[in-house]
Amino acid sequence: MWRCCRRVARTFSPSLVSTGRFSPLGARRSLEFDLRIISSTTRPLQAIAVERMFRTDLFYLLTVVEILLPPLRQRTADIMELTRFFSDRLSQRMGTGVPAFSPAARRRFLSHDWPGNVMELRNTVERALIHGDFETALGTAATRIEIEDLAAVERRHVLAVLDACDGNRAEAARRLGVARKTIDRKCRSWGL
Repeated sequence: MWRCCRRVARTFSPSLVSTGRFSPLGARRSLEFDLRIISSTTRPLQAIAVERMFRTDLFYLLTVVEILLPPLRQRTADIMELTRFFSDRLSQRMGTGVPAFSPAARRRFLSHDWPGNVMELRNTVERALIHGDFETALGTAATRIEIEDLAAVERRHVLAVLDACDGNRAEAARRLGVARKTIDRKCRSWGL
C-alpha cells in the first residue's frame, strides 16, 4: 500500500479531484467525473507530509474526513462480535455449520494479540469452520495465555471493562468492584 501510495503521489494531479474534470489524451475537451478517494495508512500521514516524503497538497486533499481505527488488540470488545459476524457469513458461503464456541476458545481469542488485525481474525474463523473447532484454530499462537503474568491479565481485563463502559471510569470501577481512584491510578501508570 505504501509503495503504491508513493507512486500515485508522484503522478497524481490534485486538480483532478478539486475540479472534477480531466482531459483524455488527444481529446479536445475535458470530461466531467465524480470521484471519491478512500485511502488508508499505518503511518501518520501528516508527519510523513511534514518530512516531505508525501506531497502536502495531496495530504490536505485527502484529509477531508479522518477515521482513526486502533488495532484489534486494543479493541477486545470487538473480537467476539467480529467472530460471530465472520462465522455467520462464512458458514453460509461455505455451507457448513458453526462449531460450538467453548469458554477456552473465547479465552484464547481474547488473549491473542492479533498482529494481522481483522484479516487474521477472519482467516482464523474460516480455519475454525473448515476444521470444525474454534479451540485449535489459533494453533500454538494462542498458548500465550499460559505464560502471561498477572499484571498483563489485570491490564487486559480492566481495559476490556473500560472499553465496554465507553471509557467511563466510574462505571468501570463499579463493575470491577474497586474504587474510581484505583482505576485512575492504573490508567495513569499505563500511560492512559
